[in-house]
Amino acid sequence: MCIRDSLQYVWIGVLTHYILDVVGSRRGIALFHPLSDKEYSLPTGVTTSSKYADLVTVIITAVEIAALWAINEFVINLELDLSAAAQTASQAAAGFGL
Repeated sequence: MCIRDSLQYVWIGVLTHYILDVVGSRRGIALFHPLSDKEYSLPTGVTTSSKYADLVTVIITAVEIAALWAINEFVINLELDLSAAAQTASQAAAGFGL
């Protein structure tokens, strides 16, 4: 697996972070900051100081994981070859004398 192949997982992480901000936070997200201070959100979510903030975060994360599973199973295979990643990591460690 080369770096280019793993960038899809970086973009999944960025997307899920934005989803969590838009759906889970009462305040939303300043998507185009510093060009614009307008904040985008849905009429859902809680404030970060709410006693429900952790629960909302866990629920949204669980829904995101379920959605990614469904996409992987029914739409497009997001195959991750861990053996290749482990081999690359061991080769890198050997290069550092570890």
